[in-house]
Amino acid sequence: MIPKLQLALDYIDLAEATAMLRETEAEIDIVEAGTPLIKAEGMKATLEALADISDKPLVADLKVADVADIEFNLAAVCKATYVTLLAASPLENIEDGLKAAQEHNLEVVADLLGVENYQARAEEMVALGIKYIGVHCGISEQRQGKTLFTKAQEVSKVVTTVGGKLVLAGGITGENINKFADIKNIAIIIVGGGITSAPSPAQAARDIKIKINQAFK
Repeated sequence: MIPKLQLALDYIDLAEATAMLRETEAEIDIVEAGTPLIKAEGMKATLEALADISDKPLVADLKVADVADIEFNLAAVCKATYVTLLAASPLENIEDGLKAAQEHNLEVVADLLGVENYQARAEEMVALGIKYIGVHCGISEQRQGKTLFTKAQEVSKVVTTVGGKLVLAGGITGENINKFADIKNIAIIIVGGGITSAPSPAQAARDIKIKINQAFK
């Protein structure tokens, strides 16, 4: 399985985000409305603007911790394909989100950010019916010297056997993608700054896509 390349648009200005998407859209597989962008510009305005530019799958990175049914319903109306919730949130929230997602044909990504026993929680999420597990090494964790690689290895061991798929995020660039090639069931690789901060974002996205295809062929 060759992972899809998801571009994280972690901006706080919609004009900058849409300009970046226009520049890189041909080179990526999935468009992500980042959490800061949704908070700064609003879910409806953000998702509709991105959907007007690209017909590729659209992620609303909501990281929902409460009332997932309300936020997922709105995301569906605004043309989202994937939505994220926090695996650390209460079980009731996760179940509400799953029900809403099923009603609207949304894919749910359970983000393990902030989960201590992330192997057990990842396995629990798959058992509930969430196919995509977000293995996320956040910026705060990266600043403390933690890495995505070990976390991804450990989660892969428990979810692969029960049908789960990994969505990786956190410090991924064209230089370190090869490290992940032996980890099973990676469905999506998310890159933000590795593309958006490059001198030529379109070229960076193109190079990363090539490296993903080479590493996972």
